[in-house]
Amino acid sequence: MMREKIPDKNKAISLILCSKHDINYTLSLEVNKNSTNTIVRNIYESFRMLGEASLVNRGIGSPDHATCINELFKLDVKTLRPLQIIDGLRKLRHNINYYGYISSISEAEDAISIAKSCFNSLFAEIDKIIGRIKQKRVYLTIDDSPSENTMEKIDFLFDKKIPAFLFCIGKMLEKNPEPIIHAIKRGFIIGNHSYSHTHFSEIPLESAYFEIEKGDKVIEEVYKKANEKRDFKLFRFPYGDKGGKNKEKIQECLRKLGYSQKPFSGINYDYFKEYRLDKDSDVFWTFDTEDYKSDLPKILKHMEEVNPAQGGSLLDFSSKDIILMHDTKNKEKFFKIIEELEKRAIFEGVKGLDS
Repeated sequence: MMREKIPDKNKAISLILCSKHDINYTLSLEVNKNSTNTIVRNIYESFRMLGEASLVNRGIGSPDHATCINELFKLDVKTLRPLQIIDGLRKLRHNINYYGYISSISEAEDAISIAKSCFNSLFAEIDKIIGRIKQKRVYLTIDDSPSENTMEKIDFLFDKKIPAFLFCIGKMLEKNPEPIIHAIKRGFIIGNHSYSHTHFSEIPLESAYFEIEKGDKVIEEVYKKANEKRDFKLFRFPYGDKGGKNKEKIQECLRKLGYSQKPFSGINYDYFKEYRLDKDSDVFWTFDTEDYKSDLPKILKHMEEVNPAQGGSLLDFSSKDIILMHDTKNKEKFFKIIEELEKRAIFEGVKGLDS
């Protein structure tokens, strides 16, 4: 029996985010005889939470699983498999919970197929109905440019009207300036990522100055070749290593050369201010995609974390985020991460390249 209640948008949002988190986790599991029931139950529960979210958003509370699933059938969405097939998961889950049924590997694989065929479309539709305000604003920063496929990445971002800040390694830029010249002409901002990408805490102070100044000169030359004015001087330390005991002297060097965080505003995390990251002349990050070491399911899971172990959360709208990505060889992974970020955030930039 359904109970009329006060509409609870916050609970509805919480439900759909939990459902997204659970589906991403479940799809990362290996299918074997020990995981089949977990996979079936989790996928079913993810669908059920979507239905419950729709009901809660309208002020309707119901303990009845069938009502939650039937709520999904009312939606006008296109899916690769009929929505009614989800009811089969409900019955299968009932047998697992109440009769000790052990689902087969083929049943678990079918549940995965249903999830891949239907979940994203349902999630997007309910997300739209609830009206979750996607106000998360982010700055996209990309380290270690240029690479062998930087040109393709620039065109991909430009076509999507996504602004980005590219932090370039000087010696690599000397060898391969064309992609960065192309990026400058398309309105992207180029930052200094040192000349040779070294740990600043492990080199003498004079070497640190050289790394900054040499990288700076290389970027100046590239801007001249692009016939564009260099409006901002941005620096990011390799590995986020600010120089250890020499930090303050290195910061002074950056200030004298005109480096600042000028384009980046609205970073309101307490830890960012506590460690005075907002006062330094280099550009740090608040959200590390870990694209250089993690596979895609782990990266997507990280995007849905409410309280990550380090850095900010894409679900915390009280602060903007500085996204860290890398110009790696795996361009397809890069494209996919950007597409997932695009679903969750609005990219900010300068020079009218904002989306």
